[in-house]
Amino acid sequence: MNEQTKLEILCAYLPYGVECLIDGTITAQMHSVYSDGTCTFHDIVESEQGFKSVQPILRHPNDMTEEELGNVYEIWDSTTEVIDMATKYLRYLWSIHIDTFGAIEAGWAIRKETN
Repeated sequence: MNEQTKLEILCAYLPYGVECLIDGTITAQMHSVYSDGTCTFHDIVESEQGFKSVQPILRHPNDMTEEELGNVYEIWDSTTEVIDMATKYLRYLWSIHIDTFGAIEAGWAIRKETN
């Protein structure tokens, strides 16, 4: 997975408070992403930045609940324009941190454990 794709993935989840595994040891909520691929995180001071690896913690599509799938069907029933429907689908899936990019399978994102 190239750096541009990783940046696009991080940006998609940014407004939805996604947590990331930082350098394989720290878990924190992402605060910002910059065009050079660097990120900042809530509760981590600027002097602690300079991370070697950042992996979003996402949910696999197979882990969606019945209620979440019902919400997807509601989007289907309430929208007639294809572009509008696709946009609403993606925004909803990103808001619940569903991996829409195949980042988990590519080994770049961490699969969130489900209860």
